[in-house]
Amino acid sequence: MSAVLGYLLAAVLGPYALPASVALPLNGLRLPHASANIAAALRYRPRSFSPQHIYVADPGSEAILRYPLTHGLPSVTPDLTIGGVAPTFLGIDGAGEIFSASNDPSSGQCSIDVFDANGNHLRSILLGYSVGAVGVDSQGYLCTVVGQYGSVIFAYAPGTSGYYPSPVASLMSQDKFFGVTPGPLGRLFAVALFTIDVFEHPTKDSKAPSWQISRPSQFFSFEGPATFDERGWLYAAESPLGIYSNWQSEEFDVIHPLRGSHRQDRLIMARDCWNFSSEPSQPHNPGTITGMTVSQGYLEDACVGATPPTVYVYHADRYHKQHVVEVLQGAKDPTDVKVGP
Repeated sequence: MSAVLGYLLAAVLGPYALPASVALPLNGLRLPHASANIAAALRYRPRSFSPQHIYVADPGSEAILRYPLTHGLPSVTPDLTIGGVAPTFLGIDGAGEIFSASNDPSSGQCSIDVFDANGNHLRSILLGYSVGAVGVDSQGYLCTVVGQYGSVIFAYAPGTSGYYPSPVASLMSQDKFFGVTPGPLGRLFAVALFTIDVFEHPTKDSKAPSWQISRPSQFFSFEGPATFDERGWLYAAESPLGIYSNWQSEEFDVIHPLRGSHRQDRLIMARDCWNFSSEPSQPHNPGTITGMTVSQGYLEDACVGATPPTVYVYHADRYHKQHVVEVLQGAKDPTDVKVGP
């Protein structure tokens, strides 16, 4: 009977179905036993909507651009422009509400506007600080990195609005964060330089991450965004250390978040954002990945600093070297990209 139950759990939970007696060591810390997480895994749903569009933050156009999806692949031209905002970061909750975060350099504050899928304005939030990254989970919790490359994350309750709201939790680390993304089991994954810090309970105060995922190689670092697909697999952008450390190469680790911290499960190599001329010491199209999303087998990333700045589309399940599938048009300065309703 126990064997049958184990088989059924494995079929339902997929990558989360570990034996109840197993706890995996990660950088000296240990994950909770899988049996304690079975209920949470069954409750996990990254979104309640069916993905219908890709949304691109384009502060250069002072707008959010929406691209329709066909079998997961976005159209190269937008079908809707949501104007009146200059977002640096986007977040989309499980109900499909779109969070647009715009930093104001003159005041040092951040305005967050919330829209529905058709661009109708729902509410506004004004934060008394600029944000370095934004993540919104399926329940609507808003998580913001305080300042550029800050080491503190504030979490806000679903439905938060108005001026200078109080966070429900403060998450701290000794690391500086480059990105933040909600993940399976209610966890929050914060991208640091040499690790991805994981907070088990991001809606409660924490003075340190619960555990960490280490970089797969000493020659690379995490200096960009991260995101999850529908299976709960983590995609993290890498940057090579050394002479080209100012530019983000398009190499993505596809990491099973419950496996060992030093394990590199898959690697997608696609370097359209970091192209070389015939002389390797003179990259002719340097770019930085500032946002990405994965859905229905495709990976989209926003590449700024290249000529021209654009959004590239790749196959999310073809590992090692590959060529770009599509290049989205219409954005002047894309900084983030998310899948939505």
